[in-house]
Amino acid sequence: MKNSVNLPEKASPAPSGMRLTPEILTPGNKLTLRLGHETVSGIVDEVMPDQSCFWVWADGGMGRRMIDARDATLVTDALTD
Repeated sequence: MKNSVNLPEKASPAPSGMRLTPEILTPGNKLTLRLGHETVSGIVDEVMPDQSCFWVWADGGMGRRMIDARDATLVTDALTD
């Protein structure tokens, strides 16, 4: 099952290929990511000290997901709203 979501009307798309910076990868931050053909939206839960991967509580009751930062492209986050 894919975690496809529609972006909220207020959300501003981040510039294409925007890096996942420490400010964005902050626990509690709401974000939407592109992972290949999948879009995942949720709340950052924890981040590895080297920021190589992080955990997100996915929206829609899809549970907690570990994401490899190299595989993710930022679509929106609380800083771009």
